[in-house]
Amino acid sequence: MRIANRYPGTPGYAELYVLALAHMANARRVGGERRKADDLFAVARHALIDNGVTDPAVVARVDDLLGSLRKDQRRLPEAARLLRRAAMQFSLVQAHADAARVLINLGAVYNHQKDLARAIETTRSALALLGPEAEPRLHVCGLYNLTFFLAAAGRFAEAGEVLEWNEGLFRRFPEPWTQLRLLWLRGDVAGGMGDLAAAEQAYAECRAGFVAEGVGYDAALVSLDLAVVYLRQGRTAEARRLAEEVIPVFQAQGVQREAMAALVLFQEAAEKDLLTVETVREVAAVLQEARRVAAGRAEGAS
Repeated sequence: MRIANRYPGTPGYAELYVLALAHMANARRVGGERRKADDLFAVARHALIDNGVTDPAVVARVDDLLGSLRKDQRRLPEAARLLRRAAMQFSLVQAHADAARVLINLGAVYNHQKDLARAIETTRSALALLGPEAEPRLHVCGLYNLTFFLAAAGRFAEAGEVLEWNEGLFRRFPEPWTQLRLLWLRGDVAGGMGDLAAAEQAYAECRAGFVAEGVGYDAALVSLDLAVVYLRQGRTAEARRLAEEVIPVFQAQGVQREAMAALVLFQEAAEKDLLTVETVREVAAVLQEARRVAAGRAEGAS
């Protein structure tokens, strides 16, 4: 920003100024300060228009970053419009990796809109622009999302093929954050294919890993998936025992009040022998929403 302000008359100044504002706004977004991010993006958009900036790469970057903010704000139609435009602009300047990254984000927006067919199609388009050697981490992100969307759509055989065909690439990222989520997906695919023993093993290992990493929300959610496996097998006593373990374990994991309330509902239903697959999935939906709200809580405190 200081560099941009130092040479206001030089060629490229306006582009640099707009990009600086957009990246500052994005930093606010990442920090949870969404209102401040909104204000900075408004300044960036005005600067872009007032200075006649037409460089497709600059316009695309502003739309890209603003689209991420709109996604976080759950202003999903606007997010989709911005991200589609950004992907097109990046493609015009042959910035294929940037276009792919934006399309992966757009696929996530379509998933939030419950449009799994478009989420799958868009993510496949993103992967077609990438080579695993050029952008391996971005490629893994796209493959993970594609597998998740396929499983959510009930296309478990296809999801399993994606996991199997890309096992070598996944092994290149051994950090727990990546491997635990891949293990979780394998549990989803196994459960969808009817292999409840494999699903149980994956979920149990995943739960232990999340607890060890202190990732409370994901640990709670995968516990609910494990409870569903128990209930599908008629193992109600084990589901009840799991429910009894949830509260004391996750009180130490930093789970927010709203999420803890959902877990209490889970525990109470188990104690009253009212636990069903549908009940567990309803609790999971509440927990997922509580996690989303917690992610934006910093905005209200800023």
